Amino acid sequence: MAQRSNSQQKSLIYLLIFFLLMAGTFEQSYAKKSSKKKYSRRTTSKTTSKKISIDIMRQSDDLSEMANLTPYTIDSTDMVSIDANNQIIGEEGEDLEEVEKEDTFQYDAESFQMLWLSLVDEDNTAAGVSKSEMLSRIMDLFGTPYRFGGVSTRGIDCSAFTRLIYQDVANIELPRTAREQYNYGVSIKKMSDLQFGDLIFFHTYSRKFPSHVGIYLGDGLFAHSGIRYGVAVASLNSPYYTKRFIGGKRLSDKDMQVLKSTDEKDNDLKASM
Repeated sequence: MAQRSNSQQKSLIYLLIFFLLMAGTFEQSYAKKSSKKKYSRRTTSKTTSKKISIDIMRQSDDLSEMANLTPYTIDSTDMVSIDANNQIIGEEGEDLEEVEKEDTFQYDAESFQMLWLSLVDEDNTAAGVSKSEMLSRIMDLFGTPYRFGGVSTRGIDCSAFTRLIYQDVANIELPRTAREQYNYGVSIKKMSDLQFGDLIFFHTYSRKFPSHVGIYLGDGLFAHSGIRYGVAVASLNSPYYTKRFIGGKRLSDKDMQVLKSTDEKDNDLKASM
């Protein structure tokens, strides 16, 4: 019971940090486009987010010990994916002006809290992935800035984000781009049929192929790395995403076996010998 209590305490800490992040760490700046026409551009403040988190944790020695105050990093350098021709591999993301104009999502802390509390019990996705572990890992990355081709906490694009989440919580290796990730899983055409953990895909700059991907949470909400807020929660009910929604993909046990990480495959091989 003590272990479960600590787990719930940690969950509520992450939730509190997220509330503060959404409420107070987005700074708005304005840039001239042309002929004195201006549009808003919001950027995340990693320094402010970190300070808020540390200040909260330092109020209790027990909470400080439970919470990992060291920022999670894939690598100490500012990484991007590069192909054999030295070209960046990644997603260009959404059109900022279109997102600003059409994304009408209003963050509802109470609804998100209800969603989180419904997942604290160790319920799993259809492929056997812990929902609470997945959501905790997603929340770890809230506020990470968007960067085309980026794969680190200094900047990450949408497909690198989904790849990292599934790598960390399920030990599988999704392909690097949304177009490639779309080749896996059972197709889910209707928004009403989506379940927690489903990959969801969008046309954002070409209708020929998926160019944006996120992870469905429930109640019309999904997590993604977007140009406007970086890693954050968005809503399928916003006109921007509704119009560009392609469908979802639900990973099956078969997909999980095919996508097992190299280390996992090596362990299976050793166990069978």
